[in-house]
Amino acid sequence: MAPPYRNRGYASEAVRALVDQAFQRVGITKVIAHTLAEENASVRVLRKVGFQWDGQLATEEGGAVWRWKLDRDR
Repeated sequence: MAPPYRNRGYASEAVRALVDQAFQRVGITKVIAHTLAEENASVRVLRKVGFQWDGQLATEEGGAVWRWKLDRDR
């Protein structure tokens, strides 16, 4: 988000809309997201929407990412 638009709930609103759209589809039972393996704004948005940390994964480049999930029955 560009600085003038941060901390206004736009990212959270966008994530909620995407999650709602996904869960309207038959057969979708969870949504997965990945972030950098560090506390940051993306992590805060996912937690605010209800995502739960689901582990750390290695990238092909040798780095790490955090995996987040949100089950349909939230």
